[in-house]
Amino acid sequence: MILLGLLLGFASFAQAQYGPGVTAAPVLQVPLGSRALGMGGAFTAISNDASALYYNPAGLSRLNSQEVDATFMGGLAGNSYEDFDYAAPIAFKGIFGNGDASIGASLVVSQNGVIDINNTNPDGSFQSSQSLNAGSDIVARVGYSERLAKSSLDLGDYEHRVNQFLGVEGEYIHSSLVQAYSAQTFSGSIGYLADIPDEGVSVGLSANNIGGSLNYGGYADPIPTILRAGLAYQGNVPDGDSYTLSMDSIYVAQERMYNVDAGAEYDLMDIVAFRAGYQFVQTSMGITAGFGLHWKSRIYLDYAWALATNGFNDLQRVTLSYRFGGEIRPGEGRQKKLREGAGGNVSPLKNLEEQPIITSPAGTPQSPKPNVLPGWMIY
Repeated sequence: MILLGLLLGFASFAQAQYGPGVTAAPVLQVPLGSRALGMGGAFTAISNDASALYYNPAGLSRLNSQEVDATFMGGLAGNSYEDFDYAAPIAFKGIFGNGDASIGASLVVSQNGVIDINNTNPDGSFQSSQSLNAGSDIVARVGYSERLAKSSLDLGDYEHRVNQFLGVEGEYIHSSLVQAYSAQTFSGSIGYLADIPDEGVSVGLSANNIGGSLNYGGYADPIPTILRAGLAYQGNVPDGDSYTLSMDSIYVAQERMYNVDAGAEYDLMDIVAFRAGYQFVQTSMGITAGFGLHWKSRIYLDYAWALATNGFNDLQRVTLSYRFGGEIRPGEGRQKKLREGAGGNVSPLKNLEEQPIITSPAGTPQSPKPNVLPGWMIY
């Protein structure tokens, strides 16, 4: 509730200060990850892969192994976009002492195409021509998350476990225009995620790109502060299949732009996933779709397509991901499967204190030896 109040208060402040179309670095509004885009970008309450650095840094705590991924995007009038991410759980009990700590890092490189400049003489005759880079952006992110608390929720029939996570992120933005102007700034993000695993329900809140502006030579433009609120539900069907439904409410504070995204995913035997989504208020995109291929719960190939409605080319994106290393002793917040969606009607892995007592041959009770080494030290 405190975080929600802060987000709403910041939104009111931003409305009083700015108006539509005043933000710089539009690359900060380009969603990461092909899986998320295929679901319409409604990922705030799911955020269980490395793209959590963009949607909700609190979701990093849901990873149970190391992950690296690379995303490549085409469309948007010839622009190019590459994103490289790394995220991993760490053997650290966290500042609050509740575990499920994770770290992540991301590097986004965007090129805004080429423009041709023709120079003429005073009489109007042609003098020379040159091609310049229209602009480029670099965004570097680092994030950290942990379990904020473990509580319970009484829904009448019985008490349900609630895992609460908190994540923070810092980012560096460098932007250039027509090879003549450049600017750089720093900003931060904060996110909260609550998961009720017995019911398959999760809720997420985040505020991204807080603070910072880009000064291209005398006038500073703010970067877009994005406020998100999301709800997701995962259910299971016979034969090992699962499905996920999600919805996000998104507000770009300085531009007073409000969007609603919705998405769905059907995971068939943890081998192939089919996705669809819709962005209700976006002026540039509406319908989205995609699919994912999984190999041994380690290698993932995800593809997403978004229909452009403003005259630009349709947006296409491919993400290749690899999860590796052994699992750190997972708490209740970690995903049981390497690629499980938000929540799920699946019993989570037990905590260390819930493990059975091991009896030695002599009959002396012994505590199980915890596996608390990072994944890269296990394999």
